[in-house]
Amino acid sequence: MITRTVSKNPRTTRGDLVNELQRAGTNVTRPTISNTLRHHGLRSCSARRVPLLKPVHVRARLKFAREHLDDPKEFWENVLWSDETKLELFGRNTTCRVWRKKNTELHPSNTIPTVKHGGGNIMLWGCFSAKGPGRLIRVHERMNGAMYREILSANLLPSARALKMKRGWVFQHDNDPKHTDRATKEWLHKKHFKALEWPSQSPDLNPIENLWRELKVRVGKRKAKNITALEEICMEEWANIPITVCGNLVKTYRKRLTSVIANKGYITNRNKEPFDQVCKFPSPSFFRYVLAFIFAIDEINKNPYILPNVTLGYHVTDSCNNENKAIENLLQILSGPGDIVPNYSCLSNGKLVGVVGDQSSKTSLQIIEHLNVYGYTQIHYPPTEICQVFYCFNTDDFGIQLLITQKTSLNKLAYQEKVL
Repeated sequence: MITRTVSKNPRTTRGDLVNELQRAGTNVTRPTISNTLRHHGLRSCSARRVPLLKPVHVRARLKFAREHLDDPKEFWENVLWSDETKLELFGRNTTCRVWRKKNTELHPSNTIPTVKHGGGNIMLWGCFSAKGPGRLIRVHERMNGAMYREILSANLLPSARALKMKRGWVFQHDNDPKHTDRATKEWLHKKHFKALEWPSQSPDLNPIENLWRELKVRVGKRKAKNITALEEICMEEWANIPITVCGNLVKTYRKRLTSVIANKGYITNRNKEPFDQVCKFPSPSFFRYVLAFIFAIDEINKNPYILPNVTLGYHVTDSCNNENKAIENLLQILSGPGDIVPNYSCLSNGKLVGVVGDQSSKTSLQIIEHLNVYGYTQIHYPPTEICQVFYCFNTDDFGIQLLITQKTSLNKLAYQEKVL
């Protein structure tokens, strides 16, 4: 009940759960609720602030991701990415963590000085491609459509030439009103610049956001004294960003699209590479299940009477209880070694028979949706079992659905026996 309530409404507090359980006749403490939720992989975290997505935005993001999912790497390497950002002199350009002892949080070495309105700020426009950063300029006044076109006129083509963009290169900018007004579209068409059709409210799809974060981290370490020094430092650090950083952001762009599809069109984490999931706490019980699985496969292969003339193989992957990682692992198995190519298998030998689901139903349900498309069978491996007289079922939503199905089948069987 606790897990189901929190899954339906993540904003439920521990106090709400205590009161709800008391009304149901059960008395529990808040630490008990915390321990129970933590056991199921749920932690109390601050809600992330993300762009507001309306249904039309979600549909547009999914359409963009699906249309460009099969685009080759060469296409993204020939895209010139652009955007604007603001840097404050004393503002929170980046987060800063310190090592300190208890009751020393206000020591000068453990604090970040702030002033009203950030002590002044500068607005920057920049662009980059897989071959490195392009031009970076400061916008001195409030930008409008006319000023934006002047910036593009003076910096877009020189950046493309400096980066040695190939013929037919594509220009990317977001759907800010000054980017999409009629005059700007006509100017781009007149100059024969091809613009990438972009979904609104999609900063996570623009890799230059990661580059802005890299720039702000570098600038924050320099500690500029005034606005002029801040501008100079920005220009220096922008030019010093390694080409490999830019190349890696573009190289992994397909994973961003996969993340959007896996997240059903909603915002993904753009501050780190998609699927950069690390399992920090390996579970001995999960490892025991893997050993049992491998042992069963070996025993079947050794027995000449179970599957004669057939040798079973297996792929073992770890999703780290992450839905995106689980889908990536599944597509990698279906596609074979190398790049993931949907609906195409590079496997030269062997045939996939089925898939054993993940320990968590959260990831297993995502795997099921994709396996239905390919027509493969999945065996669900329940993570939390409550054994009863005739069967075991798990306590999450998938297990409850399974329990209802089992009870319905048993009731039908009992009725038939009674009639007979």
